[in-house]
Amino acid sequence: MNNGIDIIGDCVRLVNEALPLMPLTHASYPYVEVPVCGCIILKQDDLPHVGLYAYSKAGFTVYVNMDLPGIKRTLNELAESGAPWTEFQAVRYEFVTIDLNSTIAQPTLSTVPNSITFPNGVSISDTFTPGFSEPK
Repeated sequence: MNNGIDIIGDCVRLVNEALPLMPLTHASYPYVEVPVCGCIILKQDDLPHVGLYAYSKAGFTVYVNMDLPGIKRTLNELAESGAPWTEFQAVRYEFVTIDLNSTIAQPTLSTVPNSITFPNGVSISDTFTPGFSEPK
């Protein structure tokens, strides 16, 4: 629960209710454009505080066929598990909470990554021992 809101339940509800409606809400359905910089690809008016964010890890914009059984299964598993993110066919998906008073979407679960992959394909993977400062 987050401020009295069942985030995992809302993520499950978003997938179960909004995904089947995509043919009515997305002109290019079944394909959804997923840029390298990412965007919210699934949201629902009666769940304004949660959305599905996706970004391409391929280094270029990709078009995802949202009608494939594999993507539906992957998004259902992500929603039900409460995991911070998942990847499927070079796209990273994560549920984000949306502050209605801001334009910034936040991950639904706080995580501290030990690796980061930038859009240009450069990866940084490192861990720091507590008590030691990060190199500058």
